Amino acid sequence: MTTDEDAIPGIITRLAVDGLSVVIVLGAAVAGRASGQPDTSFGDISTPFSAGLIATAGLIRLGMFPLHFSLPKLPRARRGLGTLIRLLPPAVVLAVLARQFDSGFPAGLVPWLRLAGGVGVIVGGFRWSLAEDPIQGRPFFVLAVAGMGVLAASLDPEETGVILANTGILILLAGDAFSLAEIHAPTHRVWPIAAAVIAVGAPFTPGGVLAGAFSKAIVQPATTWLGVLGTIGLGAIGIGMISAAFSPTSKWPVGESLVRVVYGLGIGLPVLVAVGMGAQTPEATSLGGTLVFLSAGLAALAGRYAFGRLPHSTREIGKRVAGRLDPNPVYNAAWQIYMGVLRIVRTLASPLEGEGAMLWMLVVVILVLLGIGVPPS
Repeated sequence: MTTDEDAIPGIITRLAVDGLSVVIVLGAAVAGRASGQPDTSFGDISTPFSAGLIATAGLIRLGMFPLHFSLPKLPRARRGLGTLIRLLPPAVVLAVLARQFDSGFPAGLVPWLRLAGGVGVIVGGFRWSLAEDPIQGRPFFVLAVAGMGVLAASLDPEETGVILANTGILILLAGDAFSLAEIHAPTHRVWPIAAAVIAVGAPFTPGGVLAGAFSKAIVQPATTWLGVLGTIGLGAIGIGMISAAFSPTSKWPVGESLVRVVYGLGIGLPVLVAVGMGAQTPEATSLGGTLVFLSAGLAALAGRYAFGRLPHSTREIGKRVAGRLDPNPVYNAAWQIYMGVLRIVRTLASPLEGEGAMLWMLVVVILVLLGIGVPPS
């Protein structure tokens, strides 16, 4: 995927964190079996402990805990594969969580899930709204949308499964619409703009499910600020997607008219599928959700206009502030510590290896014999 040696620490960090999530899922299965339930992978969760483990594994895999949204940069020629790698895993994780927590999250997990979802909304939404390249900024899109899904699901226990499932659909379909679309003609901007409308929470779409959950939270005094945070997150997603929709036009790579027609229809397919699925979801349409959608949409338009009017120096300050939210320096420091420890171990191990190995083995045998009181012959 990449030949840059500087990317190796990031790859290993991602593998280590994702490997940790797999170990935690196995731990949840063991905990469920110990409680007498033979299947915790695709059945009802029997203990709060196993539920907490599965939720933690899901948050880790979504990049919320700990924050880890770095992947090796993919060549532009492999754009379709890069889209699959970025968008499919979080959609699958959200589908699994939707199945496991269809009846709501355990009460003890709700505060932690709200915290994780809020962090995802703030960090992901802020960095996605400032991303210059929508393809390289796509991890922040995933983080922001997944954060909104977890936050919304924790706010509406009656619709937890529906919210998480539609969040995965939103990541997959809206993400495909702007990831695969290259603007070769002005009409090609229609589909990314439609994807932005869906992501902001339009009725009859998967985004409308999130908007409806946030509208319910806003009218509850205890969760008003969380509902407002979710609405702001929808607006931040819209800002980034509007920027992606108005990316520069590129030349057609081919001259065949049939290819141009099919391409225009193909990039609109994810949008049409999202609308079709949302139209069959009753939770995607509500008066409160429509008001949240309008508020987030106006905030996205105003934010995009304001960002375009900001001086270059101010935008650079915003990018530097956003860069402070990148966890990679922490992981790079951990990598340097690991390499230092590894060098020390190798230095200490070198006398014990090679030609000196037999001598040290004899020394160990003699020490063992002396320890058990048998004199060496």
